Amino acid sequence: FKMESEAAKRRKPDPNSFEVIVVEDHNEALEPIYRTIGRRRVNFSGLTLLHFDSHPDLGIPEQLGADFINDKHAVFENISIESWILPAVYAGHISTVIWVKPNWSNQIDAGEYTIRLGKDSTTGLIRCDSRESYFVSESLYVKESSLVNTREFVLYVCDFEKVYNGSDNTLSRLLKNTTRN
Repeated sequence: FKMESEAAKRRKPDPNSFEVIVVEDHNEALEPIYRTIGRRRVNFSGLTLLHFDSHPDLGIPEQLGADFINDKHAVFENISIESWILPAVYAGHISTVIWVKPNWSNQIDAGEYTIRLGKDSTTGLIRCDSRESYFVSESLYVKESSLVNTREFVLYVCDFEKVYNGSDNTLSRLLKNTTRN
C-alpha cells in the first residue's frame, strides 16, 4: 500500500493534452475558460476562440458596466447565452474569434472584421464601433470617438458548409497560423 504524495497529486497535466468540458448553456463555457486562464494552462491574453454555433453570441450584457469587466463574479452574473464572448474580449483574454456558422445563419456575413470594443463615455457601458447590422440592431454600436479604454479584436465568420466542402479555407489557414497558447 503506497499513498500518492501531495506533490504528485498537484503535478502539472500533460501540456499536449486539453480538457474537454461540456456545458448546457453557452455562457456556462466562460467559467471554465477563466478557470483555465487562472490555472495558467493558457495565456492570460491573445487567445483565439473557435465558436461553432448558429448564432454569434456576440451581444454585450445590458447591465455590465465597463468598469466591472475585471470582476469575474459580476461578469458571470450578467452574461447570458447570447452575450458571453465579448466580455472576455474586453477583459483582454480573447483577441480573435472564429465563428463557424451554418450557411442559413444571416446575422453576420462570412468575412473578416476588425472591431473595437470600449467604454461608452456617455453611458459607461461596453459598446463597439462595428456598423454591421447585428451590432446596430442590438444597440451596441457607437462612434469610435465615443469609446474610451478600447480593445481591438478580429472576428472571422465562416460558413460551415463551405469549410466542410473545401471551398473556404479560412478556418484551416487560421488554425495553421494559431499556436497553442
